[in-house]
Amino acid sequence: IFLLEAATQTDVANIKLVAMEMQAFELVRQGQNEDASALLFSEEYEEQKQIYAEGMKQITASMQSYVKDVLKEHRHHAYITFIVISLTLPSLIFAWLYVLRMMRNYIIERRTAVEELQESEAQFRSLFEQAAVGIVHVASNGNFLRVNKRFCEITGYTEQEILESAYQDITHPDDLDAQNEARKKVLDGKTSSYRIEKRY
Repeated sequence: IFLLEAATQTDVANIKLVAMEMQAFELVRQGQNEDASALLFSEEYEEQKQIYAEGMKQITASMQSYVKDVLKEHRHHAYITFIVISLTLPSLIFAWLYVLRMMRNYIIERRTAVEELQESEAQFRSLFEQAAVGIVHVASNGNFLRVNKRFCEITGYTEQEILESAYQDITHPDDLDAQNEARKKVLDGKTSSYRIEKRY
């Protein structure tokens, strides 16, 4: 029952992620890059990604536990007498075929999940890099982790220069207090996002 619930939640999350990504691509085709970026950076998208990742983790753990239990059970039967083994050989062969089939299905499902995740990440990277607006990923201490070409053009810095600095280093001194205050509210959990106008 637990595995079924995890599989159902994972499937629902995957469907929602695909739908949101298709919606974002449609917005990009319509020239609404900012709306597409907002959609892929939304709390709902991140929540569904987390549900999907946790679901796959639970499914993987359940499958591994199942295979481990089955193998343990068959190791126990390995100690019975030759006559009993001979009598139960057909059943053992069937059981091993069943285990192998389950392991094969598990490997295929895991590979598919990894490929889908990689495809989703590739699509996200493409949207990130091709966005008409400046986009960055910033660590909790203010250091830049990732930056797109448009942000470099807006600030006049190279990608390498930005990645070797923090937002405090390139923000106009008169706008730094407002940025720090808004950032603190996010870190304290008082808000999930903020919008400000600032100079570099």
